Amino acid sequence: MNNKKYVAYTVVFIVLAALVYLQFRTWQHFDWARLFQFGLNWRHILHGVVYIYIAYFLRAVRWKIFLRPVRNSISIPKRGAAMVSTAPLEGK
Repeated sequence: MNNKKYVAYTVVFIVLAALVYLQFRTWQHFDWARLFQFGLNWRHILHGVVYIYIAYFLRAVRWKIFLRPVRNSISIPKRGAAMVSTAPLEGK
């Protein structure tokens, strides 16, 4: 690995660590008792979560349909995901 990769990984790690720290600090001061005073309807929350996963599934089906015409023209190497994800860092 060259120095640019080390710098990029370090910056990403520091940003993610700062975000995790800020989220944890916010949750420590969150008043959960006040939230539960509003009488949450857990059925509505469950329905919302189910709808989210249905939307994920339908989005995957949609992209499968969209990519059907170009499926045969794309050649994916064995390590395609790794090659695609590191391509911007290599500067090629």
